[in-house]
Amino acid sequence: RREAVYESNTNEFPLLWSAPVVDYLSTLHDQDRVEIRWHTTWQEQAPEFGKIVGLPEFGVADAPEARANQGLLAKQQTLKAKPVWWKYNTAERVLTDERRPLIWIDDDLFTNVPKTYRNGLGQLGKILLLCPDGQTGLLSKHLRQIEEVLLLWEEARGAVSSS
Repeated sequence: RREAVYESNTNEFPLLWSAPVVDYLSTLHDQDRVEIRWHTTWQEQAPEFGKIVGLPEFGVADAPEARANQGLLAKQQTLKAKPVWWKYNTAERVLTDERRPLIWIDDDLFTNVPKTYRNGLGQLGKILLLCPDGQTGLLSKHLRQIEEVLLLWEEARGAVSSS
């Protein structure tokens, strides 16, 4: 376990991370097995956090919903019967517009996206949803789950391309 403090203007945020988790994510990125994107309320500050913990530079997912008027967003999503959480739309776009598999890791995922909608995302494309405890973060069991699903997706892609 490693620790640091991220300072932003007048705020300080304590950071805790695990070197094996950072190493695993960095390896996935370096081997081009995945494209990692930050999708966080930290937005443009996320790369600074990444530098502190030793992650490679990842892109920050555009989050127009995070910048939108939250009242308007809530009204629009109520009409569409979608979760109000601003991150949901981006996940949906990855699966539908980009037609890419998605591994969504967020400690608030199960709180903010009801099970019905989590299941519905699975009908839109290949997805792995991980909701680690906010106090412990990603654990070795989560890394095993990521590796297992990546291997399955890679095997399926190989089978399709060799047909």
